[in-house]
Amino acid sequence: MRRVWDLSFRYKLPLWGTLLIVVSTLMVSAALMVRAYGDLKSAMVTGAQGMGRTMAATLFSPVLHEDTWRAFEIVSAPFRESDIASPVGVRAAFVLDQKGQIVVSSHPDDLPMLSSLRALGGDYARLGSALAEGPETVSRVIEPPGSGQMFFTLPIAERDARVGTLVLVYAKSEFLSWFLGRVMGGALVGLLVLGVLLPVNWYWGRRLAEPLVRLARRMDDIPQRPPEHLAPELYPYRDELGHLFEAYNRMVETLREKAALENEVVKGERLTEMAELHDAGCVGFSQAD
Repeated sequence: MRRVWDLSFRYKLPLWGTLLIVVSTLMVSAALMVRAYGDLKSAMVTGAQGMGRTMAATLFSPVLHEDTWRAFEIVSAPFRESDIASPVGVRAAFVLDQKGQIVVSSHPDDLPMLSSLRALGGDYARLGSALAEGPETVSRVIEPPGSGQMFFTLPIAERDARVGTLVLVYAKSEFLSWFLGRVMGGALVGLLVLGVLLPVNWYWGRRLAEPLVRLARRMDDIPQRPPEHLAPELYPYRDELGHLFEAYNRMVETLREKAALENEVVKGERLTEMAELHDAGCVGFSQAD
């Protein structure tokens, strides 16, 4: 980890920017996926409620009078009149009596009459266990753990008289495949955003770091050679970094003036020494005469 912190700003700024962009994109994508899943499930529940209430209202009389053929026509009607390939389309419908047995279903081959849910096994057995907790008085969505299907249940009742329970079956595979299609679309948009933002981030990160890198190099060179000015166009802004560059250039001016003054002093001292040597030589020559 220390090596990361020791990297040049030319790499640290783009790397941190990249990390921030990627994390932000993932968080936004996750939030949108959760919302999309909730919206899709809400759409399924809304559709199921509309269909279920209509079917339950028309099923009450046939179920009460044991008119099996009429009840079959009602539960099978959605599969003749609607597009069952819809991701929120019902896959099957059946009616349970007070004992939990199927009295009519849209798919008699798979859900035969007078069969109990426990006898059918699998997802239907788990549904039976969930329904055994108490009589259905309100509509609800049941998702048994490990089940590949979702069930929408609605009591068939008028006033206080309840004659059975309507069950609409939805396949999770189609539900999830449509949801995953949305996720893939969102992922492509996220990749497009990353494809635009990441190059921009690296460009601006390196551009902002370059002035600091040059300043650091100039500061390192001061002990070995006279300092040089930083060109104003390198960073022509008036923020903290711009003030730092101005301070550096003022320091360079001060050091140059100091160096020039020292040179003048050294020259003066040399001239003085030469004058003293000249005077001493003249005095010695006069004494010799």
